Amino acid sequence: MKNVVRKKIAALPNLAKGEGVGNIPELAGADYLSRVRQAQKRMGEYTHLLLYGDREHFSNIEYFTGFDPRFEEALLIIPREGVPSIIVGNEGSDYANMIGYELRKFVYPPFSLPGQPRNDVRPLDSMLRSAGLTETCKIGVIGWKLFSPEDGLDAEKSFDVPFFIMESMLKVAPLSNLSNAIELMIGLDSGMRIINDLKELLLSEIAGTLTSRNVYRVLQNLREGMTEIEASEYLKISGMPLSVHSNVNFGKNLSYGLASPTAGTKLKRGDVVGIGMAYRRTLCHKVGYFVESAAEEPETRKAFYDTYFRAISAWYQALKIGATGETVYEAVRKETGDLSQFGIGLNPGHLIHTDEWTNTPFWPGCKSRLSSGMMVQCDFTAAQAGRDLIAHAEDGVLLADEATRKKIREASPAAWRRIQERRDFMIGQLGIMLCDEVLPTSDLPGVIFPYLCDTDTVVAFG
Repeated sequence: MKNVVRKKIAALPNLAKGEGVGNIPELAGADYLSRVRQAQKRMGEYTHLLLYGDREHFSNIEYFTGFDPRFEEALLIIPREGVPSIIVGNEGSDYANMIGYELRKFVYPPFSLPGQPRNDVRPLDSMLRSAGLTETCKIGVIGWKLFSPEDGLDAEKSFDVPFFIMESMLKVAPLSNLSNAIELMIGLDSGMRIINDLKELLLSEIAGTLTSRNVYRVLQNLREGMTEIEASEYLKISGMPLSVHSNVNFGKNLSYGLASPTAGTKLKRGDVVGIGMAYRRTLCHKVGYFVESAAEEPETRKAFYDTYFRAISAWYQALKIGATGETVYEAVRKETGDLSQFGIGLNPGHLIHTDEWTNTPFWPGCKSRLSSGMMVQCDFTAAQAGRDLIAHAEDGVLLADEATRKKIREASPAAWRRIQERRDFMIGQLGIMLCDEVLPTSDLPGVIFPYLCDTDTVVAFG
Protein backbone atom coordinates (compact mmCIF):
# COMPACT_ATOMS: atom_id res chain seq x y z
CA MET A 1 0.00 0.00 0.00
CA LYS A 2 1.36 3.40 -1.00
CA ASN A 3 1.97 5.95 1.72
CA VAL A 4 -0.14 9.10 1.86
CA VAL A 5 1.90 12.22 2.62
CA ARG A 6 1.64 15.98 2.91
CA LYS A 7 3.54 17.27 -0.10
CA LYS A 8 4.88 20.68 -1.06
CA ILE A 9 4.21 21.46 -4.71
CA ALA A 10 5.79 24.11 -6.91
CA ALA A 11 2.59 24.95 -8.78
CA LEU A 12 -0.91 23.79 -9.53
CA PRO A 13 -1.76 23.06 -13.18
CA ASN A 14 -2.29 26.05 -15.48
CA LEU A 15 -2.62 28.63 -12.70
CA ALA A 16 0.86 30.12 -12.93
CA LYS A 17 0.38 31.03 -16.59
CA GLY A 18 -2.46 33.46 -15.99
CA GLU A 19 -4.02 32.60 -19.35
CA GLY A 20 -7.67 33.03 -20.20
CA VAL A 21 -9.88 30.26 -21.51
CA GLY A 22 -9.86 31.41 -25.13
CA ASN A 23 -12.87 31.19 -27.43
CA ILE A 24 -16.10 29.96 -25.86
CA PRO A 25 -18.22 27.77 -28.16
CA GLU A 26 -21.78 28.89 -28.81
CA LEU A 27 -24.70 26.58 -29.35
CA ALA A 28 -26.60 27.82 -32.39
CA GLY A 29 -30.15 27.28 -33.57
CA ALA A 30 -28.96 24.47 -35.82
CA ASP A 31 -27.49 22.65 -32.80
CA TYR A 32 -30.74 22.83 -30.87
CA LEU A 33 -32.84 21.86 -33.89
CA SER A 34 -30.59 18.84 -34.44
CA ARG A 35 -31.43 17.74 -30.90
CA VAL A 36 -35.13 18.14 -31.63
CA ARG A 37 -34.73 15.93 -34.69
CA GLN A 38 -32.88 13.31 -32.64
CA ALA A 39 -35.68 13.31 -30.07
CA GLN A 40 -38.26 12.89 -32.81
CA LYS A 41 -36.41 9.81 -34.06
CA ARG A 42 -36.37 8.33 -30.56
CA MET A 43 -40.00 8.94 -29.61
CA GLY A 44 -41.07 5.33 -30.12
CA GLU A 45 -44.82 5.01 -29.52
CA TYR A 46 -45.22 8.66 -28.52
CA THR A 47 -46.81 11.12 -30.91
CA HIS A 48 -45.67 14.08 -28.79
CA LEU A 49 -43.28 14.97 -26.00
CA LEU A 50 -44.41 17.57 -23.47
CA LEU A 51 -41.57 19.06 -21.45
CA TYR A 52 -42.15 21.08 -18.28
CA GLY A 53 -39.68 23.65 -17.00
CA ASP A 54 -39.25 26.35 -14.38
CA ARG A 55 -36.34 28.29 -12.93
CA GLU A 56 -34.88 25.34 -11.04
CA HIS A 57 -35.89 22.63 -13.49
CA PHE A 58 -34.94 24.23 -16.77
CA SER A 59 -32.39 21.85 -18.24
CA ASN A 60 -34.57 19.69 -20.47
CA ILE A 61 -36.29 22.62 -22.19
CA GLU A 62 -33.00 24.49 -22.41
CA TYR A 63 -31.36 21.46 -24.03
CA PHE A 64 -33.71 21.73 -27.02
CA THR A 65 -34.04 25.52 -27.26
CA GLY A 66 -31.37 27.48 -25.39
CA PHE A 67 -34.32 29.03 -23.52
CA ASP A 68 -34.45 28.57 -19.75
CA PRO A 69 -37.52 29.75 -17.82
CA ARG A 70 -36.27 32.36 -15.38
CA PHE A 71 -39.14 32.77 -12.89
CA GLU A 72 -42.11 31.40 -14.74
CA GLU A 73 -43.30 27.99 -15.84
CA ALA A 74 -42.93 26.93 -19.46
CA LEU A 75 -43.98 24.00 -21.64
CA LEU A 76 -42.27 22.74 -24.78
CA ILE A 77 -44.26 20.43 -27.06
CA ILE A 78 -42.30 18.39 -29.60
CA PRO A 79 -44.39 16.48 -32.17
CA ARG A 80 -43.14 13.37 -33.92
CA GLU A 81 -43.17 15.43 -37.11
CA GLY A 82 -43.44 19.13 -37.72
CA VAL A 83 -42.79 22.30 -35.78
CA PRO A 84 -42.43 22.39 -31.96
CA SER A 85 -44.49 24.74 -29.80
CA ILE A 86 -43.56 26.59 -26.62
CA ILE A 87 -45.95 27.99 -24.02
CA VAL A 88 -44.53 30.76 -21.82
CA GLY A 89 -45.57 33.52 -19.43
CA ASN A 90 -45.51 37.28 -20.00
CA GLU A 91 -41.79 37.80 -19.48
CA GLY A 92 -40.80 34.56 -21.13
CA SER A 93 -42.44 35.81 -24.30
CA ASP A 94 -39.64 38.19 -25.30
CA TYR A 95 -36.91 35.88 -24.03
CA ALA A 96 -38.25 32.99 -26.13
CA ASN A 97 -37.65 35.04 -29.27
CA MET A 98 -33.97 34.11 -28.98
CA ILE A 99 -34.75 30.50 -29.93
CA GLY A 100 -32.92 30.05 -33.21
CA TYR A 101 -35.31 27.93 -35.24
CA GLU A 102 -38.95 27.92 -36.24
CA LEU A 103 -41.48 27.09 -33.55
CA ARG A 104 -44.91 28.28 -32.49
CA LYS A 105 -45.09 30.45 -29.38
CA PHE A 106 -48.11 30.81 -27.11
CA VAL A 107 -48.34 33.17 -24.14
CA TYR A 108 -50.25 31.83 -21.15
CA PRO A 109 -50.47 34.69 -18.61
CA PRO A 110 -51.12 32.42 -15.58
CA PHE A 111 -47.51 31.23 -15.97
CA SER A 112 -46.51 34.81 -15.11
CA LEU A 113 -45.69 36.35 -11.73
CA PRO A 114 -48.50 37.25 -9.30
CA GLY A 115 -50.29 40.50 -10.08
CA GLN A 116 -49.05 40.83 -13.65
CA PRO A 117 -51.57 41.49 -16.44
CA ARG A 118 -53.82 38.59 -17.30
CA ASN A 119 -54.98 39.86 -20.69
CA ASP A 120 -56.50 37.49 -23.22
CA VAL A 121 -56.25 34.40 -21.03
CA ARG A 122 -57.16 31.33 -23.04
CA PRO A 123 -57.58 28.06 -21.19
CA LEU A 124 -54.37 26.08 -21.12
CA ASP A 125 -56.06 23.02 -22.57
CA SER A 126 -57.07 25.16 -25.56
CA MET A 127 -53.44 26.15 -26.11
CA LEU A 128 -52.33 22.53 -25.82
CA ARG A 129 -54.81 21.64 -28.54
CA SER A 130 -53.47 24.49 -30.68
CA ALA A 131 -50.03 22.95 -30.20
CA GLY A 132 -51.33 19.75 -31.78
CA LEU A 133 -52.38 17.61 -28.84
CA THR A 134 -55.61 15.62 -29.09
CA GLU A 135 -57.37 12.92 -27.11
CA THR A 136 -55.81 10.21 -29.30
CA CYS A 137 -52.21 11.39 -28.88
CA LYS A 138 -49.67 9.32 -26.98
CA ILE A 139 -47.84 11.89 -24.89
CA GLY A 140 -44.51 11.49 -23.13
CA VAL A 141 -44.44 13.91 -20.20
CA ILE A 142 -40.98 15.09 -19.18
CA GLY A 143 -40.46 16.92 -15.90
CA TRP A 144 -37.09 16.40 -14.25
CA LYS A 145 -37.30 13.61 -11.68
CA LEU A 146 -36.53 9.98 -12.52
CA PHE A 147 -38.67 7.76 -10.30
CA SER A 148 -37.54 4.26 -9.34
CA PRO A 149 -39.19 1.24 -7.69
CA GLU A 150 -37.61 2.30 -4.40
CA ASP A 151 -39.80 5.42 -4.43
CA GLY A 152 -42.93 3.31 -4.02
CA LEU A 153 -44.51 5.00 -7.05
CA ASP A 154 -45.68 3.92 -10.46
CA ALA A 155 -42.78 5.44 -12.40
CA GLU A 156 -44.68 5.46 -15.68
CA LYS A 157 -47.75 7.22 -14.28
CA SER A 158 -46.14 9.59 -11.76
CA PHE A 159 -45.64 13.15 -13.00
CA ASP A 160 -43.54 15.87 -11.38
CA VAL A 161 -45.49 18.64 -13.10
CA PRO A 162 -47.72 21.17 -11.27
CA PHE A 163 -51.24 19.91 -10.69
CA PHE A 164 -52.91 22.81 -12.51
CA ILE A 165 -50.97 21.89 -15.66
CA MET A 166 -51.79 18.20 -15.35
CA GLU A 167 -55.48 19.09 -14.89
CA SER A 168 -55.38 20.88 -18.23
CA MET A 169 -53.51 17.99 -19.84
CA LEU A 170 -56.20 15.56 -18.71
CA LYS A 171 -58.85 17.69 -20.38
CA VAL A 172 -57.01 17.04 -23.65
CA ALA A 173 -55.98 13.39 -23.37
CA PRO A 174 -56.84 10.60 -20.92
CA LEU A 175 -54.36 9.44 -18.31
CA SER A 176 -53.99 6.17 -20.20
CA ASN A 177 -52.36 8.13 -23.03
CA LEU A 178 -49.83 9.90 -20.77
CA SER A 179 -46.56 8.42 -19.56
CA ASN A 180 -43.51 9.76 -17.75
CA ALA A 181 -40.79 9.96 -20.42
CA ILE A 182 -37.88 11.43 -18.42
CA GLU A 183 -35.85 8.31 -19.21
CA LEU A 184 -35.40 9.73 -22.71
CA MET A 185 -33.45 12.64 -21.24
CA ILE A 186 -31.52 11.27 -18.25
CA GLY A 187 -31.75 7.49 -18.36
CA LEU A 188 -28.28 6.14 -17.64
CA ASP A 189 -28.14 3.90 -20.69
CA SER A 190 -29.73 6.10 -23.34
CA GLY A 191 -30.52 9.58 -22.01
CA MET A 192 -29.94 12.41 -24.45
CA ARG A 193 -28.33 14.60 -21.78
CA ILE A 194 -26.09 11.78 -20.55
CA ILE A 195 -23.89 11.51 -23.65
CA ASN A 196 -22.71 14.93 -24.77
CA ASP A 197 -21.47 16.38 -28.04
CA LEU A 198 -18.22 18.24 -28.65
CA LYS A 199 -19.52 21.72 -27.87
CA GLU A 200 -21.01 20.58 -24.57
CA LEU A 201 -17.73 18.95 -23.58
CA LEU A 202 -15.75 22.08 -24.42
CA LEU A 203 -18.21 24.23 -22.46
CA SER A 204 -17.77 21.89 -19.49
CA GLU A 205 -13.99 22.24 -19.67
CA ILE A 206 -14.25 26.02 -19.74
CA ALA A 207 -16.68 26.04 -16.83
CA GLY A 208 -14.35 23.75 -14.88
CA THR A 209 -11.40 26.02 -15.55
CA LEU A 210 -13.23 29.12 -14.38
CA THR A 211 -14.93 27.63 -11.32
CA SER A 212 -11.75 26.05 -10.01
CA ARG A 213 -9.79 29.27 -10.45
CA ASN A 214 -12.48 31.21 -8.61
CA VAL A 215 -12.44 28.72 -5.74
CA TYR A 216 -8.66 28.85 -5.55
CA ARG A 217 -8.71 32.66 -5.46
CA VAL A 218 -10.88 32.54 -2.35
CA LEU A 219 -8.63 29.95 -0.70
CA GLN A 220 -5.57 32.10 -1.35
CA ASN A 221 -7.19 35.15 0.23
CA LEU A 222 -8.58 33.68 3.44
CA ARG A 223 -7.60 35.63 6.51
CA GLU A 224 -8.56 35.39 10.14
CA GLY A 225 -11.48 37.63 11.08
CA MET A 226 -12.97 37.99 7.59
CA THR A 227 -16.65 37.15 7.15
CA GLU A 228 -18.04 34.58 4.77
CA ILE A 229 -19.49 37.37 2.64
CA GLU A 230 -16.10 39.11 2.48
CA ALA A 231 -14.45 35.87 1.42
CA SER A 232 -17.11 35.24 -1.22
CA GLU A 233 -16.20 38.48 -2.97
CA TYR A 234 -13.03 36.75 -4.19
CA LEU A 235 -15.14 34.35 -6.26
CA LYS A 236 -15.51 37.22 -8.75
CA ILE A 237 -18.44 35.49 -10.38
CA SER A 238 -19.05 36.54 -13.98
CA GLY A 239 -22.38 36.83 -15.74
CA MET A 240 -22.32 33.17 -16.76
CA PRO A 241 -25.35 31.37 -15.27
CA LEU A 242 -24.81 29.40 -12.07
CA SER A 243 -26.28 25.96 -11.43
CA VAL A 244 -26.11 26.19 -7.61
CA HIS A 245 -25.86 28.91 -4.99
CA SER A 246 -22.24 29.54 -4.09
CA ASN A 247 -20.92 28.05 -0.86
CA VAL A 248 -18.47 29.94 1.35
CA ASN A 249 -18.83 28.45 4.82
CA PHE A 250 -16.79 28.62 8.02
CA GLY A 251 -17.06 26.39 11.06
CA LYS A 252 -20.53 25.13 11.96
CA ASN A 253 -22.08 26.70 8.86
CA LEU A 254 -20.36 24.06 6.72
CA SER A 255 -22.43 21.37 8.42
CA TYR A 256 -25.59 22.81 6.85
CA GLY A 257 -24.40 21.61 3.46
CA LEU A 258 -26.20 24.04 1.15
CA ALA A 259 -25.94 27.29 3.10
CA SER A 260 -25.05 30.57 1.41
CA PRO A 261 -22.36 32.81 2.94
CA THR A 262 -23.38 35.05 5.83
CA ALA A 263 -22.29 38.49 6.94
CA GLY A 264 -22.06 37.54 10.60
CA THR A 265 -19.77 34.49 10.61
CA LYS A 266 -16.07 35.28 10.90
CA LEU A 267 -13.16 32.96 10.16
CA LYS A 268 -11.25 31.69 13.18
CA ARG A 269 -7.99 29.78 13.38
CA GLY A 270 -8.70 26.07 13.25
CA ASP A 271 -12.10 26.43 11.57
CA VAL A 272 -13.17 23.95 8.95
CA VAL A 273 -13.80 25.82 5.69
CA GLY A 274 -15.77 24.94 2.55
CA ILE A 275 -15.50 26.95 -0.68
CA GLY A 276 -17.45 26.05 -3.80
CA MET A 277 -19.32 27.33 -6.81
CA ALA A 278 -20.71 26.05 -10.10
CA TYR A 279 -21.18 27.46 -13.52
CA ARG A 280 -23.38 25.20 -15.61
CA ARG A 281 -21.76 21.86 -16.51
CA THR A 282 -19.34 21.61 -13.60
CA LEU A 283 -18.83 22.33 -9.91
CA CYS A 284 -15.72 22.77 -7.79
CA HIS A 285 -15.82 22.58 -3.99
CA LYS A 286 -12.96 22.23 -1.53
CA VAL A 287 -13.01 21.60 2.21
CA GLY A 288 -10.06 21.99 4.55
CA TYR A 289 -9.04 23.41 7.91
CA PHE A 290 -7.74 26.92 8.50
CA VAL A 291 -4.42 25.83 9.97
CA GLU A 292 -0.82 26.17 8.81
CA SER A 293 1.05 22.93 9.38
CA ALA A 294 1.11 19.36 10.64
CA ALA A 295 1.53 20.72 14.16
CA GLU A 296 -2.15 21.74 14.01
CA GLU A 297 -3.38 18.50 12.42
CA PRO A 298 -4.51 15.93 14.99
CA GLU A 299 -3.67 12.33 14.18
CA THR A 300 -7.37 11.45 13.90
CA ARG A 301 -7.83 14.10 11.22
CA LYS A 302 -4.68 13.03 9.38
CA ALA A 303 -5.85 9.42 9.27
CA PHE A 304 -9.30 10.52 8.12
CA TYR A 305 -7.86 12.65 5.32
CA ASP A 306 -5.47 9.88 4.30
CA THR A 307 -8.40 7.49 3.87
CA TYR A 308 -10.45 10.10 2.05
CA PHE A 309 -7.58 10.74 -0.37
CA ARG A 310 -7.25 7.02 -1.01
CA ALA A 311 -10.98 6.92 -1.71
CA ILE A 312 -11.03 9.72 -4.27
CA SER A 313 -7.87 8.30 -5.86
CA ALA A 314 -9.60 4.93 -6.19
CA TRP A 315 -12.59 6.69 -7.73
CA TYR A 316 -10.48 8.39 -10.40
CA GLN A 317 -8.48 5.26 -11.10
CA ALA A 318 -11.63 3.15 -11.54
CA LEU A 319 -13.08 5.50 -14.17
CA LYS A 320 -12.93 3.85 -17.56
CA ILE A 321 -15.19 3.70 -20.59
CA GLY A 322 -17.11 0.46 -20.26
CA ALA A 323 -16.74 0.21 -16.48
CA THR A 324 -19.98 -0.22 -14.57
CA GLY A 325 -21.14 2.26 -11.97
CA GLU A 326 -20.95 -0.56 -9.45
CA THR A 327 -17.23 -1.00 -10.20
CA VAL A 328 -16.49 2.61 -9.28
CA TYR A 329 -18.66 2.40 -6.16
CA GLU A 330 -16.86 -0.73 -4.99
CA ALA A 331 -13.46 0.87 -5.60
CA VAL A 332 -14.40 3.61 -3.13
CA ARG A 333 -15.92 1.18 -0.65
CA LYS A 334 -12.74 -0.89 -0.65
CA GLU A 335 -10.89 2.13 0.76
CA THR A 336 -13.48 3.46 3.20
CA GLY A 337 -15.35 0.36 4.27
CA ASP A 338 -19.08 0.87 4.59
CA LEU A 339 -19.64 4.31 3.08
CA SER A 340 -22.22 5.43 5.61
CA GLN A 341 -20.01 4.37 8.51
CA PHE A 342 -17.18 6.46 7.09
CA GLY A 343 -19.55 9.41 6.81
CA ILE A 344 -20.47 9.34 3.10
CA GLY A 345 -24.22 9.81 2.97
CA LEU A 346 -24.79 10.10 -0.78
CA ASN A 347 -23.45 8.45 -3.91
CA PRO A 348 -19.72 8.67 -4.62
CA GLY A 349 -20.09 10.96 -7.60
CA HIS A 350 -22.65 11.73 -10.28
CA LEU A 351 -23.20 12.97 -13.82
CA ILE A 352 -23.64 16.66 -14.50
CA HIS A 353 -25.03 18.89 -17.23
CA THR A 354 -26.57 22.35 -17.08
CA ASP A 355 -28.24 21.09 -13.91
CA GLU A 356 -25.85 20.22 -11.11
CA TRP A 357 -26.95 16.59 -10.66
CA THR A 358 -28.36 14.88 -13.74
CA ASN A 359 -28.24 11.24 -12.63
CA THR A 360 -25.72 8.86 -11.10
CA PRO A 361 -24.56 5.33 -11.90
CA PHE A 362 -22.52 5.09 -8.70
CA TRP A 363 -24.57 2.84 -6.45
CA PRO A 364 -24.38 -0.79 -5.35
CA GLY A 365 -25.32 -3.20 -8.10
CA CYS A 366 -25.54 -0.61 -10.90
CA LYS A 367 -24.73 -2.35 -14.18
CA SER A 368 -24.96 0.77 -16.34
CA ARG A 369 -21.66 1.41 -18.06
CA LEU A 370 -19.64 4.59 -18.33
CA SER A 371 -19.54 5.97 -21.86
CA SER A 372 -17.59 8.45 -23.93
CA GLY A 373 -19.24 11.87 -23.79
CA MET A 374 -20.17 11.74 -20.11
CA MET A 375 -19.48 14.70 -17.83
CA VAL A 376 -18.75 13.27 -14.39
CA GLN A 377 -18.25 14.79 -10.95
CA CYS A 378 -16.01 13.33 -8.26
CA ASP A 379 -18.32 14.41 -5.48
CA PHE A 380 -18.66 12.73 -2.12
CA THR A 381 -18.49 14.48 1.20
CA ALA A 382 -17.28 12.46 4.17
CA ALA A 383 -18.38 13.84 7.53
CA GLN A 384 -18.12 12.44 11.04
CA ALA A 385 -19.77 15.12 13.12
CA GLY A 386 -19.03 13.57 16.49
CA ARG A 387 -15.31 13.64 15.72
CA ASP A 388 -15.27 17.08 14.04
CA LEU A 389 -14.10 15.52 10.78
CA ILE A 390 -15.20 16.56 7.31
CA ALA A 391 -13.58 16.24 3.88
CA HIS A 392 -14.71 17.09 0.38
CA ALA A 393 -12.77 17.59 -2.85
CA GLU A 394 -15.17 17.93 -5.78
CA ASP A 395 -13.96 18.34 -9.34
CA GLY A 396 -15.19 17.34 -12.78
CA VAL A 397 -13.88 15.11 -15.55
CA LEU A 398 -14.92 14.26 -19.09
CA LEU A 399 -14.89 10.75 -20.46
CA ALA A 400 -13.68 10.77 -24.06
CA ASP A 401 -12.71 7.94 -26.37
CA GLU A 402 -9.84 8.31 -28.81
CA ALA A 403 -12.02 9.83 -31.55
CA THR A 404 -13.54 12.35 -29.14
CA ARG A 405 -10.13 13.25 -27.73
CA LYS A 406 -8.98 13.98 -31.27
CA LYS A 407 -11.98 16.26 -31.83
CA ILE A 408 -11.27 18.16 -28.60
CA ARG A 409 -7.59 18.54 -29.47
CA GLU A 410 -8.39 19.88 -32.94
CA ALA A 411 -11.30 22.12 -31.90
CA SER A 412 -9.53 23.74 -28.94
CA PRO A 413 -5.77 23.29 -28.61
CA ALA A 414 -5.88 25.57 -25.54
CA ALA A 415 -8.38 23.35 -23.74
CA TRP A 416 -6.37 20.29 -24.70
CA ARG A 417 -3.19 21.79 -23.22
CA ARG A 418 -5.00 22.57 -19.98
CA ILE A 419 -6.36 19.04 -19.79
CA GLN A 420 -2.94 17.50 -20.38
CA GLU A 421 -1.32 19.66 -17.72
CA ARG A 422 -3.98 18.53 -15.23
CA ARG A 423 -3.43 14.89 -16.13
CA ASP A 424 0.33 15.29 -15.74
CA PHE A 425 -0.20 16.89 -12.33
CA MET A 426 -2.54 14.19 -11.06
CA ILE A 427 -0.27 11.39 -12.23
CA GLY A 428 3.11 12.97 -11.54
CA GLN A 429 2.45 15.04 -8.42
CA LEU A 430 -0.49 13.36 -6.69
CA GLY A 431 0.25 9.81 -7.80
CA ILE A 432 -3.29 9.23 -9.09
CA MET A 433 -3.13 7.04 -12.19
CA LEU A 434 -5.67 7.90 -14.90
CA CYS A 435 -6.89 6.03 -17.94
CA ASP A 436 -6.36 7.88 -21.22
CA GLU A 437 -10.08 8.62 -21.54
CA VAL A 438 -10.27 10.57 -18.25
CA LEU A 439 -9.94 14.30 -18.93
CA PRO A 440 -9.92 16.57 -15.84
CA THR A 441 -11.68 19.93 -16.22
CA SER A 442 -10.58 21.54 -12.92
CA ASP A 443 -7.28 23.30 -12.22
CA LEU A 444 -7.49 21.82 -8.71
CA PRO A 445 -7.91 18.21 -9.91
CA GLY A 446 -8.09 15.77 -7.04
CA VAL A 447 -6.48 18.36 -4.78
CA ILE A 448 -7.00 18.29 -1.02
CA PHE A 449 -5.50 21.18 0.94
CA PRO A 450 -4.93 19.92 4.51
CA TYR A 451 -3.67 23.32 5.71
CA LEU A 452 -5.56 26.24 4.23
CA CYS A 453 -3.00 28.71 5.55
CA ASP A 454 -0.53 26.97 3.22
CA THR A 455 -2.01 26.20 -0.19
CA ASP A 456 1.37 24.98 -1.44
CA THR A 457 0.82 21.78 0.55
CA VAL A 458 -1.49 19.06 -0.73
CA VAL A 459 -2.31 15.47 0.14
CA ALA A 460 -0.59 13.01 -2.21
CA PHE A 461 0.88 9.55 -2.49
CA GLY A 462 4.53 9.51 -1.37
